[in-house]
Amino acid sequence: MCPPVSVEDGCLDLKDAGEVQRRIEAADFEVRGSIIVKDRGIENQGGISLRRPDSKRGSGIRLSFYRDGDVHLYAGGQRLARAGQGRAPAGRWLQFLVRATGDRVSVEIEGAKVLEASVPILEPGFLALYSADKGGARVAFKDIECRPLAPAPPK
Repeated sequence: MCPPVSVEDGCLDLKDAGEVQRRIEAADFEVRGSIIVKDRGIENQGGISLRRPDSKRGSGIRLSFYRDGDVHLYAGGQRLARAGQGRAPAGRWLQFLVRATGDRVSVEIEGAKVLEASVPILEPGFLALYSADKGGARVAFKDIECRPLAPAPPK
């Protein structure tokens, strides 16, 4: 049986509830890199969790990539926004940029803004790359960079 997290051809390959996480001390930050949804067997393939207050799955803010090319933004299990089908097609590498500043999260795919939403302001926490916990989920990441941003000015 293959492990849920592996490195293949210089890419972080995640499947069947595979996950890697890192504590991010900055409340405002951006993360960029590339993602590919490899298998199309189930609906939700995986994605990125932001500002997760602890190491538990499902907490914090979650960006999920779907097999139909849609991208959803969740906070505490509630969907806040969705990009629409075909914005992030499965089967090819896509560059992404996620920016979290204050109560705003924006997402760009291939240089085009596909999502922006107001989210609950959370303290700094964990950033996690994950695959869904249902059979067949498989995503991979490469060239991941995360950097802190200056705090957003008060409104």
